[in-house]
Amino acid sequence: MTNRRKSGDDSEMCTKCGSSLPRDGTLVLCNGVGKCKLHKACSGLGESTLKAMSAESKAKWACKECRKIRSTEENENSKIRQQGDVQMESENPDDIKSMLVNLNKNVLILSQQVGKLMNIPNDVEELKKSMNYMSDAHDELLAKIAAQEEKIKNLDKTVSSLTLKLEEKNRESEALKEKVSELEQYSRNRNMEVSNVPDENLETKEDLLRKIEKIATQADIPFQKEDVDILHRLPRMDKDQKKPRNVVIQFKSRTTRNTWIAKKRHGVKVGDVNGSNDPTPIYINEHLTFDMKNLLRKTKESAREKRYEFVWVKDGKIFAKKDPNSKRVVRVRSINDLNKL
Repeated sequence: MTNRRKSGDDSEMCTKCGSSLPRDGTLVLCNGVGKCKLHKACSGLGESTLKAMSAESKAKWACKECRKIRSTEENENSKIRQQGDVQMESENPDDIKSMLVNLNKNVLILSQQVGKLMNIPNDVEELKKSMNYMSDAHDELLAKIAAQEEKIKNLDKTVSSLTLKLEEKNRESEALKEKVSELEQYSRNRNMEVSNVPDENLETKEDLLRKIEKIATQADIPFQKEDVDILHRLPRMDKDQKKPRNVVIQFKSRTTRNTWIAKKRHGVKVGDVNGSNDPTPIYINEHLTFDMKNLLRKTKESAREKRYEFVWVKDGKIFAKKDPNSKRVVRVRSINDLNKL
């Protein structure tokens, strides 16, 4: 048997395990057919046995693999001898030829077995390479997983930070929207909106002014045409709607507007304006922006669900109160404030 060496390594290899033998010569020599060189541990001999062996015993000692080969050879030799005996007893050429064929087969089998034994170190080396490759691949995979986990952790921190910033920006945006809404509503502090004022085709500004004057007379509100700065009807949101368009009046002073608002429960009806028997009431309210009207509608809906009795508007601001005995008045500035009800 020949000893296999690793590429680039001058040290001899153990015939059994394929690892390098110590350079200090502390190895076990096999004097069998393979002339193997082994680690002490690979020889199967204990330390005490090695010390007790004589030089002659060591010279005759063979490893387990070589003993198997020797046993196989002896068996084959025995067969050959038996065949030789048969040959001596037989003078038939065909028998001799058959014996030679059998002998060649046995030699081939023996050669194959020896070849397998010779390839053991190679197989061990390939196995070691495969294990090293798998170990390296495993370590590389663990490193990639650790790197990904670190990236995910950093992304989580970034997302959390951005979420906080976004929430802060949203709060600032809501505050700005409320401020703009308040400013827009404040610009209407001289305005009043009147509902259900009879509407006519080809109605002029003077026609509309006379109708407002009739409402003032019926509600006992002091009125002079000179107090009005702007007067017009609002466009219909729904063209198919038959209800009269609301009227917006902008007075020259806030005081005049407030005088009208104070008399909002005047009891004037449509019939008082057009001389009919129509009992539809005419409503006087502050002129709210679109957003404030929408917020007022949602406030009333929420108040009904939560059994609030009072919802009102004063100076462009929306308020709600649970009942007459409640001291808590809720100011509704945005949709979020409905949670306070």
